[in-house]
Amino acid sequence: MGEAKFTPGPWVARYSDRVTRPHDTDGTLSVAHVYECREQRANQRLIAAAPDLYEALEPVKRGASEADYYCPEDVADDHVVLISMTIGELRAARAALAKANPPPPPPSPGNEGGET
Repeated sequence: MGEAKFTPGPWVARYSDRVTRPHDTDGTLSVAHVYECREQRANQRLIAAAPDLYEALEPVKRGASEADYYCPEDVADDHVVLISMTIGELRAARAALAKANPPPPPPSPGNEGGET
């Protein structure tokens, strides 16, 4: 995908308000500082997942380049393009999306109906 022009990943959300490299043990080398708001943790996870998401889009970029070659400019936006991905690439994409937006935890025993 070419040489990335950002701090190489992986990145992790920590210290309640920062995104850092995993080896940064005291938060002094933060990649990003996320200011307090209702979505702060979600924003941290999304920023921390950015390098993984970037890498996961490589097969899409490769497939888009092939589609550009075979499809003229006047093809409709809703035209379906098949993109080949290996199982490993698909797993990496799913993992990157889960890192950015993890699924909610399962209900606790005895609270399956969601009542509190």
